[in-house]
Parts: sequence; structure tokens; C-alpha cells
Amino acid sequence: MKLNIGENIRGFRRKMNLTQEQLADKLGVSFQSVSRWENGLTYPDMELLPALTGIFGVSADELLDISETRRELAAEEVLRELAKLSDSEDASPERMIELIREIRRSHLNHFSFFHLMYSVNINMTRRFPQLLPEIRLTMEQALERNDLDMTDRNTIIRYMMIIEEEEHIDKFLQRYASEEDQSKTALLNMRYLRRGDWDKFEPIRQDTLFNYIDRIIGGEAEWINLGRPSDLGVGMLLSGLHMDFLNKLCDQVPDEKHPVSGNGELDFWVHERVFIGLRAAARFSALGDNERALVILEDAVSLLEKAMEITEPVKLRCSSPFLADVSFTAEEDWQRPSFNYFSEGKEVRFIYIWNEVGYCYCIVPSNVLQFMEDERNRGLFDNIRGNCRFKKCVERVEGLVVYRDKPKENE
Repeated sequence: MKLNIGENIRGFRRKMNLTQEQLADKLGVSFQSVSRWENGLTYPDMELLPALTGIFGVSADELLDISETRRELAAEEVLRELAKLSDSEDASPERMIELIREIRRSHLNHFSFFHLMYSVNINMTRRFPQLLPEIRLTMEQALERNDLDMTDRNTIIRYMMIIEEEEHIDKFLQRYASEEDQSKTALLNMRYLRRGDWDKFEPIRQDTLFNYIDRIIGGEAEWINLGRPSDLGVGMLLSGLHMDFLNKLCDQVPDEKHPVSGNGELDFWVHERVFIGLRAAARFSALGDNERALVILEDAVSLLEKAMEITEPVKLRCSSPFLADVSFTAEEDWQRPSFNYFSEGKEVRFIYIWNEVGYCYCIVPSNVLQFMEDERNRGLFDNIRGNCRFKKCVERVEGLVVYRDKPKENE
């Protein structure tokens, strides 16, 4: 049973106007430990519970919030059904509306609205436009929450910007768009730059640079339509440019066997490198350059295997001199459901990569496998699908997909 102690610690800490560092000092732990508790990555040791309840002035039951945990289990049931309906060809929009309303009434938190966004995506809203008013109300209610952090707020706004109906776009922009040059980060950046406060300016500069690079090569670059034959040359060029860009940024000169990883080693771009490699391999296969496609695919799979070898938390950096201070923590995780959604009674093993600023990536082998299988319908891997090297890559990825039974409620 997953406890919400991390969220509760964050809530009680903020009520007392304590920073993570101040709470850590009172407990005799590092602020990184407090951050990991609040992000749900670890739990505090049992011997710290009396100190925590004493600092916050609450009971152990309030801190652990068992009742909230039971509500979370109920939320999982709702989300599981919604996810199954979203994958069904004969889904009932009436039932989906009931489930969305239930989420809005009783289960409106980060966990729920994230999976609502994943299940009821743009394709579902196009199939069932009657879902959109309910989603709009749900997301507007989420945006009104006082405890919603900026990362979650921006995620919701981007999601609604994608699925919103054309006639509502202007109203949506008027309500939620903001001047980028008036953001907190931009204003602090200007302040430190003008005052010559380089120690404070440099972390913001690196974070801003990372953010723009992530937009170019990360999930927000997935507007590339891999399914249109007329776009093959453009898509291949972009995939290749992304690989070249990363290697140049990181001052790497890849050899013939490592066009994706640069040098065969892990850095915090591993998630992007793997999927850039998959897209590039699909493109070269579709264009008939089978050897190049297989080399790229094999390098991407090798990088995935290296990532899945992580069993203890490790720091990942990149060799770019422009991002020298940026680091991520990579660790295995079983606590979150897989993006294949709530395999009944199962949890999936994946690698969670995160940093203190709020960026995170999930390396899920089953997602890679799904990508390779989905491309069969588009024909992009057809030229190499029968090749023994392609089959070997599929087998290697299959070997990385590991499930375990979910812990029982009282464990």
C-alpha cells in the first residue's frame, strides 16, 4: 500500500513556512532526503516519525493519512477502468464521462490528472468530442488548487492547449497564457545578470538552456509525423540532426557503432537518445538503408540495457561544458504504475530520472517494445523486421520488461 506521507510532509512543512533545508536541519538529515520524501521516492525512517509529528504538531495517523491512502486505491480503480476504455474500440463515452466526473469529485490530484491526460488524449477527444467539456471542467478545477506547483500547472495548460476546440482557444489563451519574459525565472535571470551575481545567474542560465534543449529533442518534438511517406526525408533529417546536435553539445565524436549514445555511456539524455534512435532507425529502414537502421537500433537498445542495469541511485550528468552543473538522479522504481496502465495486480520495473528543479523522465522498456511493434502498422520497420538482428533487438528489449506482484494493502 502506497502511503502519502511525502505529500503530507510537504503540506505540513509549507503550513509552518519551513523550507526543506530548515526541516532537514531540525531532523538532522540532508535536504535531499526531505526532497525525496516529498517526491514519493523514499519514506522517512520509522524513528523519525515522532520527531516529524512533534515538529508539525500532528498525530502519527494524520501524518500517515491512512484514509487518504484508501482513497488512492479507489482512484486507481477509476483510472484503471478509464485506461481500459481508452484502449477499447467500442468504448462507452457515457461511462467515460461518469469516470471523469468521479475523478473531478473525489480524486483530483497529480496522480489522477496525469493519468487522465494520458488516457483521454487528443485521439479520444476527436472520437468522442462529448468528453471535452468534462475534461475542461476537471482541468480548470485542478488549476484552481492552491497546492498545484508550477510544473503540474504548465503540464495541464500544455495538455489543454493540444486538445481544446478551436472556438475555445482564444478564451483559453486569455485566461492562462503568460508573458514568458515576465516569468519568475526570467525576472531572476535578468536581476542576477544585471547585478553581476554570477553564482546565482549560472544555475538559472543552465536550467533555461536545458529547458530549451529538452523542447527541441524531447517529448515536445514528437510533432514529427512518422506515418506519412511524404515526410520520410524530413523526419530522417530531423532525427539525424537531433543525434548530431546532442553529440556536438556534449563534445562527443561517435564512432560507427555508437551513433546514438555518442560513446556508449549513459548521460541524463538517455531517454531522448533511445527514442531519437528508434525514430532514426525507423526512418532509415523505410528509406532502404537497412544496415544503418540496424546499427542505430542496436546502439539504442544497448543504451536502454545500460540504463536498466541501474539498481542503486546514481548521478547522471552530461559532458557538455554548457551544462556542467546540471545533474539528475537515476534509480529503479516499482512504485508507480506502468504507462501500459495498471496491469492487474502487477507493478512494472523502470528507471526514474529526476532532478530537484522538477524535470523527470521514465525509462520503461515496455514503451520501447510498444514503439517497435506499433511501427509494424505503419510499415517503417518492414525492411528489417525479418532480419535476425532486428529480432535479436526485440528479444533483448523483451528481456528488460519485468513485472512483480503489487504489495498487498497491509504490507
